[in-house]
Amino acid sequence: MSKYTFFSLLGLYFYCLPAVGMAQDEPEKEVPWRLHGYGELHFNHPKSGAMSQAAGDEIDIHRWVIGLAYEFSDRIRMDMELDFEHAFNEPEFEYGYLEFDLTPTLSARVGSVLMPVGPLNEFHEPPLFYSVERPYTEASLIPTTWQENGAGLVGRFMQGKVAFRAYATAGLDAYKFTTLDGLRKGRSKSVKSKIEDWAGVGRVEVSPNKYVTLATSGYVGGADQSDSSLGYALVKIWEGDLKFKYEGFELSGTFLRTEINGAERVSAVTGDTIGSAMQGGYVEAAYRFKKLFFPEGSRADLALFARYERFNTNHEVPAGYTADKRALRRIFTTGLAFYPLSSVVLKADGEFWKDGTDDKVERLNLGAGFMF
Repeated sequence: MSKYTFFSLLGLYFYCLPAVGMAQDEPEKEVPWRLHGYGELHFNHPKSGAMSQAAGDEIDIHRWVIGLAYEFSDRIRMDMELDFEHAFNEPEFEYGYLEFDLTPTLSARVGSVLMPVGPLNEFHEPPLFYSVERPYTEASLIPTTWQENGAGLVGRFMQGKVAFRAYATAGLDAYKFTTLDGLRKGRSKSVKSKIEDWAGVGRVEVSPNKYVTLATSGYVGGADQSDSSLGYALVKIWEGDLKFKYEGFELSGTFLRTEINGAERVSAVTGDTIGSAMQGGYVEAAYRFKKLFFPEGSRADLALFARYERFNTNHEVPAGYTADKRALRRIFTTGLAFYPLSSVVLKADGEFWKDGTDDKVERLNLGAGFMF
């Protein structure tokens, strides 16, 4: 380095030093990233998914989810979650997308998105529902949690009273449909999604006041993924739900119908009887005892709830096939959810199952969950 260069840099350093000191005295900018997540621990007696009292008990760290959101600017951000299911035995990329604000009320998303079908699939953190296990209707027919790769728009209008999400995504894989699990195994989970067939999905929610929310969801998409053995398979889903809240009382209901064009070919290829129509729903009532049991200013709450579900993944079957009676399931669930904080919950409930063969099972569930 020449003397000229050295003294030039030295002079530049002392010239800039006051500005550096001033910058250090400025207030710190808000951190552009945010950590979030949720988790839940379940005890099931007998284990979930069994229709026998002798199936054995199970305790499981069902989900432990870590998410990260990052603000690149006031109009561009990233959000994602990693799900370490069953104590990291089944890691899953829950979702991850880029979001671009187009206007103050309209944004575009691209990446792995949670499908906006039903009230639970996008918002399924444990403190947001009362039972230990998620409603089985949504797990089998939607199927929660359902994420796909795609892009679309999200918006909220009329001072937040109307909200919508609409995406074009990869379609399902009909080769993986089953009699009892319905569409569930046909999800790509955003892993190298087959996209020979596209799908369109959307949801609209209307909240005319603080007491009522009405919503509907729709999905249409090819599911044969150009598999010549499947021929042509098209999945159509329609869902409607409502929620009413007044003081500590809550009432909600969900109805869902799925139709599969080409179910006879899918059944022939898979060897399972795939329903040409799957249908079901549930109603739930709950009461929160916050004002009765806890002093003013307390953050604690206690909810008593009851839910009745009825769904059938073989509601209608292709000509020449016989419906599997086990596909018709009726479940009554009731229990308590205690919230020491709004983001932490301890749950206990009982499930009373009966299927179309008149098999019955009673299940005790205990759970703990959180979100942040």
